[in-house]
Amino acid sequence: MAQQLSFSYDNPQQKVLSLCIPTYNRAECLREQFKRLMTIQPADLDRMEIIISDNCSTDNTSQVVNEYKEKLDFVYLRNDENIGADRNFLQCFRKATAKYVWLLGDDDYIQTRHLNTLIDHLEKEDYGLVQLSLNCNSKNTFRIYDDQDEFLNKLNVRITYMSSNIDRTEYVRDISLEKYFDTHLVQVPAHLHAALRGKENLIVNLPFYDSGTQTQNNGGYNLFEVFVKNLVKIYDEFEDNGISVNSLILLKNKISDFVFPYFFNHVILKKPCNFKLDNAWEIMKEELGIARIIWSAIKFIFSYKMISHWVKKITKPVYKILAFIISNFFALIWPDKAARLWKKIRTRIISNRFRYQIGHVGKNCNVEGVDFLNGGKNISIGDNFSALKGLRLECVNTPDHTPNLTIGNDVTLNARVHIGVANKIIIGNHVLIGSNVLITDHSHGKNSEEELMSPPRSRTIYSKGPVIIGENVWIGENVCILPGVTIGKGSVIGAGAVVTKDIPPFSIAGGNPARIIK
Repeated sequence: MAQQLSFSYDNPQQKVLSLCIPTYNRAECLREQFKRLMTIQPADLDRMEIIISDNCSTDNTSQVVNEYKEKLDFVYLRNDENIGADRNFLQCFRKATAKYVWLLGDDDYIQTRHLNTLIDHLEKEDYGLVQLSLNCNSKNTFRIYDDQDEFLNKLNVRITYMSSNIDRTEYVRDISLEKYFDTHLVQVPAHLHAALRGKENLIVNLPFYDSGTQTQNNGGYNLFEVFVKNLVKIYDEFEDNGISVNSLILLKNKISDFVFPYFFNHVILKKPCNFKLDNAWEIMKEELGIARIIWSAIKFIFSYKMISHWVKKITKPVYKILAFIISNFFALIWPDKAARLWKKIRTRIISNRFRYQIGHVGKNCNVEGVDFLNGGKNISIGDNFSALKGLRLECVNTPDHTPNLTIGNDVTLNARVHIGVANKIIIGNHVLIGSNVLITDHSHGKNSEEELMSPPRSRTIYSKGPVIIGENVWIGENVCILPGVTIGKGSVIGAGAVVTKDIPPFSIAGGNPARIIK
């Protein structure tokens, strides 16, 4: 095991953020994480320390670490034996030397575009706990809370998400967490300690990681044992340490609201999942009470998700009728201007509807037409996004991956662009994409003899690797970009090219298969 790191809170050279990544037998995830870490600006790296805590992996994790040890400054800790996930998390807290410590899952791939903003703020201010919210549509980038109860209620169950929370190091480095081992929630009491000891806490409404990138790795434990029994017990223990009775009631209500959809879908409807569900009803009834469960059920049944299907059925024909009336009305009154005016109105209506179907969309979104959209909650789009007619975005869940599509700022798509995601596709800032372009990270099957005997549409969707398109890339008409490809920043892909291999930065490529021209 690596040697003990020095630590001093009085050190004027102390770094701002310890980014700690606990890992075990996820070499490919770690490799992808390293690729993201390499995009951090040098000025930000100077104010950070990166710690990789390897829990004695038996795969090629060490080989992946060696690939990047000359490219990136980080500390690599490898345990002599598997000490368990909880102890590995605790080791990260105790090895951190910076002002704040962030435990980031090896499969929650970091987004670095707002990292400078975060570090600048944390360097100047003192908080107990900082949560990285997924509600990135909020107008307030930094929301400060001096009321601890209000802050904890705002966090609710997201306090259990390891990658979402950044702790003040001095509040968590030396606390005793051993009694929480094997609860799968060892990070929760640490976050509670930090939140309750800090005079102020913070929620940051900016994206910093790809949430749920590898959710197929989650599971194996009893969901109701962990998120009901264990979490309620932890909350109860903190009643004497700062959590008020009223806040405790609200937190338990949030737990009930969180677990009821799982109970409905996987216990009542018997839908398959990765979690164990033993004694689900007994645990909920004992820890939460029947009245609280009934109220959660009522809210779930009348939630937007349950009624959205019928709302769409009603609003779609109404929209078509109104569109027909309005367009013809303008054509009669102003025949010369009607087409341009109606195009603006129609684009604004389509753009607003598109915005509400996507997980995150920045400012100034203009979409002229969407032919097909699936899995919008797995899509994150930056500012100044525009797309002409025929846009097709598909995020497909598979047994191996949860899809993730990230599009940067100032991206323009011409007509009939098709992006298909089963694993991950990242499109950088200032990218221009021509018409009739296909970008995909998957195929139907692995072309084995057994699968070739079955119809293509019945074969398992298989991803050969993510697609990453760098900044300032220009992709011409009729281009196909196939799985496992990285296109470097500043590159140009000529019309009709079929990209099957990586394209270096500042290159011009064309042909089938695409090759470097200049």
